[in-house]
Amino acid sequence: MAYCFEFDYADKRIPDEYVEHLKEAVERWRNSFAESMFLARRNAKGLLITKDTRPCVHSCEGKVFESPYADIMEYCDQTRHFSAVESYLRNKNLNCTAQQLKRILANLVESCIVLQDEENYLSLPCGLAA
Repeated sequence: MAYCFEFDYADKRIPDEYVEHLKEAVERWRNSFAESMFLARRNAKGLLITKDTRPCVHSCEGKVFESPYADIMEYCDQTRHFSAVESYLRNKNLNCTAQQLKRILANLVESCIVLQDEENYLSLPCGLAA
């Protein structure tokens, strides 16, 4: 047994007419990211080396991150509140002031490596050992 329903919206809208632009935008986004990647690994000296070919970055050259940047990026592999990041760095004896930490996080957000939602931070996955 099969059912088929036909109906019209009470306000006479036709969704296919107004979602076409959205469908096209989604397809452009899919195509632009099809070949992009973000790779990260720690080397023997503990530096975090990244290669980023996403369209949102200005250069796909590898970047090298030292501590505390590398530690923050690895720690924020899941959503972390600012105070949790502060505490994590303190426990690793990587003390920095709240202002310094805000500056570091702002740099990572600007680099499209960390996402910020109010006082919560989430980094791209980069917890790979050398």
